[in-house]
Amino acid sequence: IADFCCLQQKLVIEIEGVVHDMGDQPSRDLVRFQYLKANGFRVLRVSARRVLEEAIGTAEAIAARAASPLHRPADGSPPRAGEAN
Repeated sequence: IADFCCLQQKLVIEIEGVVHDMGDQPSRDLVRFQYLKANGFRVLRVSARRVLEEAIGTAEAIAARAASPLHRPADGSPPRAGEAN
């Protein structure tokens, strides 16, 4: 179960508090994140403290990440040597 998910951008947002450091939770989180990534989702992990201390800035950062992912699908094959785009 994800805290938040934007299906259109395939972005999962996880708000992480101290419970994520306890017991077997770190290994369970790793398995879950690997599953999400294997299924085409990006996972953005945000500390609960940051959300509480900088709610607006955190929301803006999440929106910016959703709007411009680091990796975009290719628009096709790259041009061959000497060809223009």
